[in-house]
Amino acid sequence: MIRPQDQYSSIYYSTIIASIGGFLVGYSSVIIAGVLLFLDKWFNLTIAQQEVVVSSSLLFAILGSLVGGFLCNKIGRKKAIIASAFIFMLSSILALYSDRYAMLIISRSIMGLGMGIATVAVPFYICEIVPSNIRGSCLCVMILELYLGYLVAYLISRSLVFNLGWKVVLCTPFIPAMGLFVGMCYMPETPQWLFSKNKKEAAIKALKRLRRFLDVDYETESMENSSQFNKKIQQQFLKKGFFKAVFVGCLVAVLIEVTGAHAIYFYIPSLLKMSGIWNEKGAIDAAVSIGVVSFVVSFVAMLAVDRLGRRKLLLWGTSVMIVCLICLGFMFHRVTFNFFHHNVVVVVLCLFAGGFIFGLGSVGWLIIVEIFPLKIRSLLISTVLALKWFVAYLISRYFLNQFEFFGASATFWLYALISIVGLFFMYYFVPETTGVSLEVIEEYWVENQNHGIKITEQ
Repeated sequence: MIRPQDQYSSIYYSTIIASIGGFLVGYSSVIIAGVLLFLDKWFNLTIAQQEVVVSSSLLFAILGSLVGGFLCNKIGRKKAIIASAFIFMLSSILALYSDRYAMLIISRSIMGLGMGIATVAVPFYICEIVPSNIRGSCLCVMILELYLGYLVAYLISRSLVFNLGWKVVLCTPFIPAMGLFVGMCYMPETPQWLFSKNKKEAAIKALKRLRRFLDVDYETESMENSSQFNKKIQQQFLKKGFFKAVFVGCLVAVLIEVTGAHAIYFYIPSLLKMSGIWNEKGAIDAAVSIGVVSFVVSFVAMLAVDRLGRRKLLLWGTSVMIVCLICLGFMFHRVTFNFFHHNVVVVVLCLFAGGFIFGLGSVGWLIIVEIFPLKIRSLLISTVLALKWFVAYLISRYFLNQFEFFGASATFWLYALISIVGLFFMYYFVPETTGVSLEVIEEYWVENQNHGIKITEQ
């Protein structure tokens, strides 16, 4: 008797290798949070310069997202991931020569290009190699590795920065990037992309390699039908479902950023130090605690997303975020911090991070990847993710100034208000896609029929 783990072993292996790209995105974006405290001393940075160091990678991630969509469509999802791995290696080497502020910005900008390509190509690849019944959990492997990257970045900031220097820390992405580069060379291309390029035999071969003992006839027929009628569906989609699908994708992408989670991830050590709560080491220790919680919750989300459904996790997680943001606003409002308040702040920040990852931080990525038709999926996903990175850039570029101008309490309450508005819109507009094939989701926007996708809870 064939065990389920044997049936899906090739899929899981391919997913884990591709998800190293998620680890690199998380690690590369957050490693600067801990290092920033020491860059400030090394370069004598102003607040504006600190914001540029953090946001430069996010600015080029916008370009990377657009390039990633083009590469995914032109050369394939697999080769796009390989290209991102090469860019990560190049930027890591340049980080070794970052003796000047300008070179530091250049290395971070090139790394941002790799981040943008990876955020498009990796979920794209995973989404197309897995069957619908495990699509959510496999996509969450990328999310799990993303937050593992956060955690490792915080841990390395805590240890290596004090002993070996910040340049060593900034060039460490070279190692996982090399692993991703080599590993993806042995992975198959996605069957959907091969079918879209009229490479039927190669597509069937890739599908059989991924499914191993499973019958691939039904999936082959489904992809053939989708490929044959895709032009007609695309035309109908542009007429009937385009604006609705794009609105949902853009809404989720923007909410991932404007609810404040990534701003807190990027600046949490600096934020705690500026508030007078901790010294440098204590601030990084607090960030490590948040990283641990983020990783654990992302693992729970991976197990739950195909069982509980996308919408439940999305709405529950956002609700937890709102409560935590309101509490943080009150806790930073005219409070004299002592040991008790220090620990309570960390606990609430951890709960906030858990709510984010349980909802927008995991399900948000799934929704963006799942809802668009095959033929124009790469274009729309890359455009939506470019919007996400653009919003992330704006927030990271001006977060410290905002924090200084409005104060901690008003900043947290502003994010809470935005989250409440976002929760309302998500309840009414974000569909349930759990267990639904990509072809059926594609038909939904055209046919405007339920097909098991619930726009609102019944």
